[in-house]
Amino acid sequence: PREDAVDIRKQIIEFCERRFGIRLDNSKVEIEHITRGIQFLDHIISRRVIHPTLRYTATGGNVVSQKGVATLLSVTASLQQCIRQFRRLEFVKGDKDPEPLPCTPMLYSGQAHTNSQMNNLLETMADWYKYADNRKKVVGFCAYVIRSSLAKLYAARYRLKSRAKVYGIASRDLSRP
Repeated sequence: PREDAVDIRKQIIEFCERRFGIRLDNSKVEIEHITRGIQFLDHIISRRVIHPTLRYTATGGNVVSQKGVATLLSVTASLQQCIRQFRRLEFVKGDKDPEPLPCTPMLYSGQAHTNSQMNNLLETMADWYKYADNRKKVVGFCAYVIRSSLAKLYAARYRLKSRAKVYGIASRDLSRP
């Protein structure tokens, strides 16, 4: 019940203050129901109800289907938080349909070094979101933003005027010079 959650929150605040000398603000340690989801480290942890259908062959060769109800612990990557971080790093602009911006910090780096940095970042992001249910979607979005950002940078650097021309010369992974 909620009273237990409030008591646990109070104990956590006291423990952190006594043990680590950290004063947690009561308003920052919110109590949220698990079905609404709890935001933690760019992930949303929630309980999801599923309705699986169990099919098996009974005696006599009849196929039996039974519907059931189950609950799963769901870990979902927050795409909005990912967009917010990219906006803070000036990789994208906009909220609803974010548009990648040129990766200006890598302007004076060589193409091989820039591509190496891009691949390391994508590997790190794939590892960061490895437990998320929507990992493929989020990592795909991150790859789109980073590659588009670098393609815009290369288009400006080599005076190609568009990302399409960069992708035509260097392929989708920007590996060819």
